[in-house]
Amino acid sequence: MPRHETPSLYQLSKIEKVDLTGNMMLDFVLTAYNYAKLTFKKYSSQYSKQKYTQPQLFAILAYKTYNKYDYRNTIENLKISTKLQKALKLKTIPHYTTIQKFFKKITR
Repeated sequence: MPRHETPSLYQLSKIEKVDLTGNMMLDFVLTAYNYAKLTFKKYSSQYSKQKYTQPQLFAILAYKTYNKYDYRNTIENLKISTKLQKALKLKTIPHYTTIQKFFKKITR
């Protein structure tokens, strides 16, 4: 699919099973994650540490925005939410500065 076309919810649900009837916050984050997988490259560079994918970081930013948290609270709440960690396939939780740096990079 060309990058300029907006994917439909049907296309997003084919990538990752998204249940649009459950927890609204989790559904929102999963939708943002799946959309980001279609939009961003997996990693910003072949030389990056490749600890977190760009779609994972974008979904965490969406989670931050959805809940109106600051960066530190976002990471603290992410540490508690095992469902969200599993949904985003996070092996470890990023430091809040990782999210800040990613946000700066995508808004340039």
